Amino acid sequence: TIIALGACFECPIPATAHVVWLRRMTDGQGRVFLNRPRLNINASPFAEYIERYALREDRYREWAHEQLILPEGAHQGLEGFLDCSEAFRIPHALTVLPENMRDWPQFWRKRSNWGLRVVEVRDDLLSKEQIQSVVTSVPANNLLYSRRLPGFEMPLDMSCVDWALELGQPPDTVHTVSLHERKDDLISTFQKIEKFSAPILKLAIEVRNFSELLAGHLWWQEDPGRRAFLPRSTSGGRWRWYRSLFGPQMPVHFVREGEGSSLDQPCLYQCILQKPFAGRFAAVLGSPVEHSRTPMEHKDYFNYPVVAVEVGEHEICEALPILRQMGLCAAAVTSPLKTAILPLLTERTNEVLQVGACNTLWLDDQRVVGHNTDVLALRDWRTELPPSQSVWLWGGGGVRTSVKLVWPEAREFSARNGSDEIGYPDLLIWATNRARDFKWPSKGVHPKLILDLNYSEDSPGLEWAVAQGLPYLSGLRMFQLQAQYQRVFWDQFLKNNE
Repeated sequence: TIIALGACFECPIPATAHVVWLRRMTDGQGRVFLNRPRLNINASPFAEYIERYALREDRYREWAHEQLILPEGAHQGLEGFLDCSEAFRIPHALTVLPENMRDWPQFWRKRSNWGLRVVEVRDDLLSKEQIQSVVTSVPANNLLYSRRLPGFEMPLDMSCVDWALELGQPPDTVHTVSLHERKDDLISTFQKIEKFSAPILKLAIEVRNFSELLAGHLWWQEDPGRRAFLPRSTSGGRWRWYRSLFGPQMPVHFVREGEGSSLDQPCLYQCILQKPFAGRFAAVLGSPVEHSRTPMEHKDYFNYPVVAVEVGEHEICEALPILRQMGLCAAAVTSPLKTAILPLLTERTNEVLQVGACNTLWLDDQRVVGHNTDVLALRDWRTELPPSQSVWLWGGGGVRTSVKLVWPEAREFSARNGSDEIGYPDLLIWATNRARDFKWPSKGVHPKLILDLNYSEDSPGLEWAVAQGLPYLSGLRMFQLQAQYQRVFWDQFLKNNE
């Protein structure tokens, strides 16, 4: 029996219940709901969610025996996690966490059928008693004991030990040598670990930019059967896409169910739903991209993986050539890169020339071709909407020109500066998000319909609609339309390459 409990469930969980916590990576960014009762009318709809988020997270974490992080826009493909289907295979490494020990026999019973390459126990995460429970359950050839604390020893064969170099000189018989703390320059960092003769050298250091990512990538490729490059970030998992693409080709590669031991570890869904890397990949580029549905939207279209790559406006000139070198061949481009990427294009479609912004790329050895499907999607979307005599555009950014081409009569308002004007427009097009500074329209603005160009559930346009009780349309329809036009654009290149 599966019962889904709402966030306000206050009763005790039955002792015999097995609790699976379903999550999304964007939960912490906030949610606004059109169809839920308000719990605190003195707070904004967004603030209402945020003020309860931490309390609910603590409650769920206390209840849960297992966690399952779902991708944005995914509706199927992970059923095997619940019913232990034979198709649910994870031939990678999984770190055992303290919360996994609440019901270790049942936890391991399921995972013993996943085909895990390695089960890792770390002495800085588990007690001696917990480690002993895992050691007696997991076959020796699937066990990796990671030494992270000085003086913490277990009676294990050194052939299944991962030794952190931060502890000092490793024993000669150790299986894996790991380095987690870097020097200022990467060359010295590489040299520090290269002098050891262990079967596996694992570099799991902080990587600060795309140039450093490429340096570590090339270091791994010099000896891919013996080296593992597992980049870490300080910004909540920005290198997850890299590890999901290249990690399966390395001698050790970690995945996670919940938060894991590093947010840069890819989630289970990436291992199950993402196609294996074989030289090429597609992506969505932008910042933020955690909320993007692009990887799921185009998953079945491409014969290779689709990932979300966080790229800031200041680093696109550095990042794009490196991503291209790693195998990027097609990309959706989102804020704030739609205009910043223009100087990198070698070819531009008429839509890019017309709009002055790019949201779609094709890359090969000779070309970086830019296209814009926003304007095409907006034209189609307008035909589905009721006629509008007066139209207001609140914000704009990289889609302002596209909106003006489709709604030339639209009056423009700066979301950053705001306006005291009042009115009753037939349509207010909301075109700004929480990543940018913005001001709300005045209380005297009452549109008949809000058309939000965002589809994320933390959209300020959605919050304003809920707070004011206004009719609202999400930008999900626009996303779907522009994605269809992206596939039409990519078709011509993919057919030529077949």
